[in-house]
Amino acid sequence: KTNLPLPNGCSTDFEAANKCSRYYKTKIFKLREDMHLDGTAGAGTPPNHGNPSETGGQMPFTFNQVGVSEVKKAILAMRSTGSCGVDGVPITILKQGLPALALPLTHLTNKVIESSVWPAQWKYARVVPILKPGKKPSEVSSYRPVSLLPAVSKLVEKVLQAQLSAYVEENKILPPEQHGFRSGRSVDTA
Repeated sequence: KTNLPLPNGCSTDFEAANKCSRYYKTKIFKLREDMHLDGTAGAGTPPNHGNPSETGGQMPFTFNQVGVSEVKKAILAMRSTGSCGVDGVPITILKQGLPALALPLTHLTNKVIESSVWPAQWKYARVVPILKPGKKPSEVSSYRPVSLLPAVSKLVEKVLQAQLSAYVEENKILPPEQHGFRSGRSVDTA
């Protein structure tokens, strides 16, 4: 909403954008180097939960088609915000248009589930730099990038996440010590 100061060593917006891009690409490449190529994450890696012999014989996970009620519930649970991704549509528009949009959004969600294909357009985000508290605005490292995805992609993610979370909880896949990102658990319960 406001112009950011140019990072040290930059005299134009173009130079600043390139400097920020190089900085974040370097961070991503470093993270990738630190990952194991075989998919393991070191000694603390949990067992392969896709193997029925290691999961107590429960059925493998699959996404299921959804009804209008699940889509409405997901939309209403989303935080109302005016920010938007590359599509220019904020969550508030989905909420305001819910009576007219619920059925088409349900159809779209089910098409994603049925095809197992994530639309390519939903993979693009608008990246906004947010200044970290107490940091110098003139340093590139003082910002954290926030990716603003299309509102519809966030909706479909929320529907899929609800199914995946229910499966994980019902099958007791996560250890009891896991409190983050779980319903009914928090810092207090930890």
